[in-house]
Amino acid sequence: MRSARIAFARWFATAFVPRFSPLVNPLIRRVLRSPLRGLVDWYVTVVRFQGVRSGKTYEVPFTFHRLARDSASGQAVECMTSRRGVWWRNLRGGVDASLLHHGRWQPAWAEAIDDEAAIIAALALRDWPRRLLIPLLPADTVLVRVTLSE
Repeated sequence: MRSARIAFARWFATAFVPRFSPLVNPLIRRVLRSPLRGLVDWYVTVVRFQGVRSGKTYEVPFTFHRLARDSASGQAVECMTSRRGVWWRNLRGGVDASLLHHGRWQPAWAEAIDDEAAIIAALALRDWPRRLLIPLLPADTVLVRVTLSE
């Protein structure tokens, strides 16, 4: 069962998502900016950041897991993404970003974490339905953490 789930997740992350993201992402961004955002903003958000080399502005929707508010770092959300994707590479080392939070853009700090121990720890914090949505192996996964600025 686990190997079938992993095989499906790899296919989904490498074949399905790259093909359909250009069609679905604009729709998700539009819904999150509309009065209908309450249908999905508990689970989906958008991070905006500048490309490192190109300087192009990217807006990437992703499903997230909300972390507890930490007095040192503020409120943060995390997502898991396939290591094969390219968008997260712009977030290595951390960058200034914006997060679409409750219909408003808020300043944030975004970073990609590819440490396997951190990924395993982050997976353990997720509730079981969301853990089932990330059946990729930690070695195939990157953790993206976006912390809202105070």
